[in-house]
This record gives sequence, C-alpha cells and structure tokens, in this order.
Amino acid sequence: IMLAVLAVMMFSLSVNAEVVKWDLPTVWSATNYQSRCLKIFADEVKEATDGQVEIILHYGGALGYKGPEMLSVVRDGLVPIGDVLKNAQTGEEKFFGITSLPFLAPGVVELRMLQFFTRPVEDRIVEKHNQKILYVVPWPSRNVYTKKEISDLKANSHFQFCYRN
Repeated sequence: IMLAVLAVMMFSLSVNAEVVKWDLPTVWSATNYQSRCLKIFADEVKEATDGQVEIILHYGGALGYKGPEMLSVVRDGLVPIGDVLKNAQTGEEKFFGITSLPFLAPGVVELRMLQFFTRPVEDRIVEKHNQKILYVVPWPSRNVYTKKEISDLKANSHFQFCYRN
C-alpha cells in the first residue's frame, strides 16, 4: 500500500515543483519505537519522491494535539498527515477498539490474522474521514497480569479486574 501511495505521489509531482512539506504530529517521544517507525517512513517517502515530499516529524505532542484527537485533526485539515493510534480513536469510531480487546489477538501472528478481517472495515472508516491508512505497526496486545498464577478460575472467583481501553 505504501508503495502505491508513493507511486501516486511521485506521479502527481512535477519535476520542477516546489518541495511539499507535511507536518506530522505524534504524541510519542523521538526515541519511542513508533517514532522510529515514523522516521523510517518519512525518510522512505523523501527518497521515493526524490526529495519532492518532506515529512517533518513533531514528537511528544509538540504541535499541541493529543492522541485521541488525531483522527479529527487530520480530517479537519489541521495537519495533512498524522500518527493515529487506532484504539485511542474509539471516542469517534468504536470499531477501532477491536484490536485492543484482551486475549483476542495475543501475539503478532494472531494480530495479522485479525487484521485480515478488520482492515477492510478500517479502510472504509478512515475513508469516511477523508483519510487513508498508509502503514500499520504491530502493537502489543492487551492481557491481564497478576502477581500470582491463576490456574483455576473457580478457586480464584474472588479475583476481579476491570479492562479499559
């Protein structure tokens, strides 16, 4: 998908065109894994477009946008591109919380299988917001951690927890 997007971008830019600069806000610090992936993406876009498109990364919420606002920030044209943590967008789109349900996709393989089914729905959702998913970074699943092993649910019926996305 990323290559197709880059091909369209390259085709649409003329040889003598001015460099297009896009501000990309993220809530993550510059050293976070997600930010490192964003840096790789920005570098690849610049290389694939022969420097015609430059993505300027703004780390740590430097532009003032919070993670849960990112879908609307891009939709409303406040920035041309953004780092969207899907499960933080459940205030606007409940479906985006599906991949963070505990135990639904406990590993990367299961997450990939889940995305096989969820991606078409996600693509329709972001299209409704005038956006396109350019790439996806796997995210650790939500699980429950305890100090002691729970081997028998009946014996541990007093155990309570609340899951919140």
